[in-house]
Order: sequence, then structure tokens, then C-alpha cells
Amino acid sequence: MSPTDRRFGQRTDLFDNGYVDSVGLAELICFVEEEFGVEIPDELLVADEFTTIAGISDAVLELRASAAINYPNGKVG
Repeated sequence: MSPTDRRFGQRTDLFDNGYVDSVGLAELICFVEEEFGVEIPDELLVADEFTTIAGISDAVLELRASAAINYPNGKVG
């Protein structure tokens, strides 16, 4: 992606516009999980919100908030 790409934005569909393909999706999932310490549930991968940067950001915030509520000391189990 070029920094001068005017089609790209936070609400641009990453898949429909060819920014992410199946290999890119695997890389994106790994990056998000490692960078933000979340586990992306399978149902989120097919949700409309996981198709844009803004949607992925919202999903990560929700996952982190849920983890903080369920595991306030940062410990699972």
C-alpha cells in the first residue's frame, strides 16, 4: 500500500479492495494477537466489523475490556 493511496482509510474494506488476502489475514491475526495480547475468536473473523481498520480496532478494544473484566489481575484461570 502506498502512503498516497487515497482509497485507503480507516473504514475501507480491506478484503473487497484487495489490501488483505487469505495469507494476509493469517498475518493480520498473528500481528493483532501478539501486539495487543488478545485471542481473536473464529466468529469475529467472519464478522463485518473485522473488515476495516476501525472495526478491528473496536474489536480489539472490546476483547481487551472483556479480558480486564474477566481477569482483573491479568491472570487467566
